[in-house]
Amino acid sequence: FEAPGYGPAHLVDGGGNPYGLEVDLNGARPVLVSGPLPVKLDSASYPIITGDQAVNAALTSSSPPAADSVPPVNVQLTGAELVYTLVAAGDHSFYEPAFLFSGSFQVAGVQYVKRVLVPAVDPSQRN
Repeated sequence: FEAPGYGPAHLVDGGGNPYGLEVDLNGARPVLVSGPLPVKLDSASYPIITGDQAVNAALTSSSPPAADSVPPVNVQLTGAELVYTLVAAGDHSFYEPAFLFSGSFQVAGVQYVKRVLVPAVDPSQRN
């Protein structure tokens, strides 16, 4: 997406993983195409949360639930970007802006990525 005043923004799924059109090539020949096709979109302006509100929401939602059998893992969220998620709404759908925070951590020598998706639209505008 081209976000006015920001530039290009990516489409992600509900887990913050990249999502969209996939094209597999064999040389220069396409062999598989899957995902939503780009279409002309209507747009609307809505108030969004502040950066501080987004960071607080990310830190609150990234805290794992307490569990006796699982040792806590410290994750430092080091990246943030504006993304869009697909929202199904009855007989139509729309794309909603969100902040995607990410960071990495290790468990038993294996590197993992933690993603935290925070809706960007002000809560008073979401139903």
